[in-house]
Amino acid sequence: EIDAEVKAAQERGDKEKAAKMEAKRPLHVDNVCRVAEERTIVNFSSGRADRTVKDGEEFSVDSYMDFKEQHKGLLEEFTNADWEKSHQMLAARGDILLDDCANNYFMLTALEEQMK
Repeated sequence: EIDAEVKAAQERGDKEKAAKMEAKRPLHVDNVCRVAEERTIVNFSSGRADRTVKDGEEFSVDSYMDFKEQHKGLLEEFTNADWEKSHQMLAARGDILLDDCANNYFMLTALEEQMK
């Protein structure tokens, strides 16, 4: 109904009426907004960005085990922390706690707990 009226107004050259009719159109997902630009910005708390590029989804067991041994205390403390403490730990040691190896550690720990 609105489309027909807008089209008729545009054909007559009455752009003002067409704009008013378009403004009366009910809002839904297709006409509320449009995406102008999509991008992801990653900020590194320590300025370290040496592991941002992955060759496929390669998983190095050696680097994971080294990471786990070096940061075992921090990872376990974070796993057992409450909300406030985990927030503080992320702010202070986010470079380690948000690392891919840390993510793998948390997923494997959750899997082990689920299997018990």
